[in-house]
Amino acid sequence: ELPGSAVTPGAYFSAQYTISDNIVYGQFRRGISVEDVSEAAVTGNTVADSTWWAVSLAANCRASHLTGNTILWTRAAGDNQGSAFSPQRGPIMAYGITHDSVIAGNTIRIAGTAAAAIIIQGVDSSNRGTDTLVTNNTWYVESGALTDGIKADNTTRLRLDGNKGSGHTALGVNAFVADSIEIVGNHLRG
Repeated sequence: ELPGSAVTPGAYFSAQYTISDNIVYGQFRRGISVEDVSEAAVTGNTVADSTWWAVSLAANCRASHLTGNTILWTRAAGDNQGSAFSPQRGPIMAYGITHDSVIAGNTIRIAGTAAAAIIIQGVDSSNRGTDTLVTNNTWYVESGALTDGIKADNTTRLRLDGNKGSGHTALGVNAFVADSIEIVGNHLRG
């Protein structure tokens, strides 16, 4: 039973959401964000002009996936809305506990400033992403944009497989405090 509620949730409470076939544009902090939900699917959406994350899994998401989305990232370096929270900013974010999740087949064009095309960020050693697969994503960073390709902080058993990225000016893969990370068959061109 939920606190303050007279209703006991069913077997799939806060689970099995599907968000698909949407067009989201404008300077929202987060274009499409799934937080504290398990078995979520965010697929086939087009998102442009977000300022924190275009598409994200956050908080406590398990067995969820971000697949087949198309993202245009245009955030300017000076656009600092929500700065009190100091987030890393990028087109795709998996933040906090994102166990057994998949980020696959997304296409990203970066025309603005981003920390990375794809970010997997655990908060600390006890609140981190585990067993996430990042595969077959494609990104292109336009001239003048400063970004990493994939940034992985505080992750365990992350697998980066078959991703293709070009134009990033910092690092192709930036793994910091990453335990048992596997990087296989990616094509990353600066």
